[in-house]
Amino acid sequence: MSLPGGQSDEALARDIAFHQATVESTPEIIWPALHPARWQELLQLALENEVAGEVARVRARQENSLRRELERIDDYFGNYERELMARAKRSSKENARTKTEDRLAAAKAEHGRRRADQLARHEIRVLPHLDALLLIAEKAWRARLQVEQAHQPQTVDALFVPRSRRWELDPQKPK
Repeated sequence: MSLPGGQSDEALARDIAFHQATVESTPEIIWPALHPARWQELLQLALENEVAGEVARVRARQENSLRRELERIDDYFGNYERELMARAKRSSKENARTKTEDRLAAAKAEHGRRRADQLARHEIRVLPHLDALLLIAEKAWRARLQVEQAHQPQTVDALFVPRSRRWELDPQKPK
């Protein structure tokens, strides 16, 4: 993805395995201004687009599995509740009915815990490694350009990004 606009960089994606890291640093090159909030939006959008198909397949599989597990849990606790209620009806002792009510309350609480556990187990988590961004960040050059717009000459601050071979007008500087 190219900053600041967030356009997809297919050439980089195709050739990232061949990327050669360099250790040389030239202090006279001015990097683009940091905009972490904007970069987060761009990276999140790029990540969502990149994994959308895979996440859709995982989501469908997880939904089916979760539905089966919740039905199994609901059936188990439904049968257990019916069995306890039948026992309570057959018993005439107050002590047995009190125990049955306690068991029913405990079963309802456990039923809720088991359902919550299955929801957590079937949650889909995507954990991006944004530190990899540092491996592919590239240098850009800041310059002041003399341009003519509507027959009016003006000077604008701009960045040249070599990979995209484009000038990006710097939104932070007055034109």
